[in-house]
Amino acid sequence: MSPTDSTPLIYATRWITHLCAPTFVFLAGVSIRLQAINGRTGAPLAKRIASRGVWLIFLELTLIGFFWSFSVPFLQFWQVIWAIGWSMILLAGLVFLPPVVSLIIGAVIVVASTAFLAVPPDAFGSLGGILFRGVAFLPSFENLEIFVAYPIVPWFGVMALGYGAGHIFVSPKRSTLLMAIGLAMLAAFLILRLPNLPGDPRPWAPQADAFWTFAAIFDVTKNPPSLDFVLVTLGLVLTLAPAVERLPRPVTEFFRTFGSVPLMAYVAHVGLMHLYAVIARAIAGGTLAPMTDTMRAFLAEPERFGTFSLPIGWVYVVWLAVVATLYPLCRWWAGVKRRRRDWWMAYL
Repeated sequence: MSPTDSTPLIYATRWITHLCAPTFVFLAGVSIRLQAINGRTGAPLAKRIASRGVWLIFLELTLIGFFWSFSVPFLQFWQVIWAIGWSMILLAGLVFLPPVVSLIIGAVIVVASTAFLAVPPDAFGSLGGILFRGVAFLPSFENLEIFVAYPIVPWFGVMALGYGAGHIFVSPKRSTLLMAIGLAMLAAFLILRLPNLPGDPRPWAPQADAFWTFAAIFDVTKNPPSLDFVLVTLGLVLTLAPAVERLPRPVTEFFRTFGSVPLMAYVAHVGLMHLYAVIARAIAGGTLAPMTDTMRAFLAEPERFGTFSLPIGWVYVVWLAVVATLYPLCRWWAGVKRRRRDWWMAYL
């Protein structure tokens, strides 16, 4: 983002969302490691996470895709749930090895991901784009259009890091270790980023004022995630994690409600977010045509949105409305999962 197409509030609002994907993927790896620590190892663990990976991919290609677009057929927009699903399938092959192997593989992939960004997307081809670089649009066949936003291998690297480091989350010195690792990652980010050393393909340069110079430093590449992106996002999350644990109990319980049913929370929030965005656009007087078949309009036919845009305040109104609606839904579903022990409930 730059001063010509953004404001400080829009930049901050957009940037903070970049914390979500690496945190989701990393903690998915941590969760799998905790299952291993608690006794589910080898083939049972591999089967469990691989089957869940397949389920996540199916959801991304069906229900989640519909919620993003509100149309049938819809443009296939493969995002973080797709990446988590494939990463779980790949990680199923590593659970038979010592966790340090996963840690090393994850670190190598994260470092190498920056090199993927230096190669023109067309050089990878369709399969290479899906695996390493992302693809703006795969060649269409019949009426199916596919936009691969999250390439598989770089995000698998982040999950492998989480699996390899999962033991830290049960250590008596967890808070100290997490903060130390987080601060080390932030320091590494600054060491690489400030002198524009290899770590992100987009160098920063001084801007017209202090804020936009600061913003340029932190304007790093999300897909595929560059080394600088992983360092700054996970560095912040790990540094702040001990402080989050010390928040008042009502606050932590509020957020724990969402975390207790993460898949339901994610899937429902996409549908609610889109629904409330349609309502907000209607209230503000915008045409609703691009709000159905939304991803095709946004990615392939942006002129359908016209010059109409909502003020940033509407984003926060929709944000709060989604949270207010989602909380009771998640609390109800968490109660259902506590009362029911059917095998299929674990997939929901």
